Amino acid sequence: MDIYKALTRLEKTVESSKPLPLVLAAYSVINKENFLKLIAEARASLPEEILQAKDLVSRSEQIKEEAAQDAEKIVSEAEDRARETLRAAKTEASSLIQQHEIVRQAREEAENIIQEAEERARAIEESASAAAEKVNREANDYARGVCDDADRYAAKVVTNLQRECKQILESLQRMEKKQ
Repeated sequence: MDIYKALTRLEKTVESSKPLPLVLAAYSVINKENFLKLIAEARASLPEEILQAKDLVSRSEQIKEEAAQDAEKIVSEAEDRARETLRAAKTEASSLIQQHEIVRQAREEAENIIQEAEERARAIEESASAAAEKVNREANDYARGVCDDADRYAAKVVTNLQRECKQILESLQRMEKKQ
């Protein structure tokens, strides 16, 4: 049973309880055993919500890892292309060695290509790393939010239950004193 169903059952139990007569009409009689059973079910369902939050964190780690692998692959491909371009430039430069100006231009072009490829590889790696960090941050924020919401809701329910139980006990004590 999930937490929301358990809490709904608790709420229905309180709403459907029989009110005490006249002056005590704001108070109700509740089957203690049934009510405690419902509270136990609510508690038992809380860890499920927490496990879901942990699963979200785990998935964010997986996404970050995949993004890092993608970045590595992109960098590797960029380096391969840069090496291939450099090899091609060197081959072209060696065939034109007699013509000094052409050789100089080919070397400049090869260096520019390598520099550009390295800059692009760095930019891609930084972008992939930033994207992975963002996904991880958002997943952690979402998981924290789910946990915080579940904690607040559970605390509110427990507080309400304690207040209702206290009121019932006080009402019963007053009734006993009257008798």
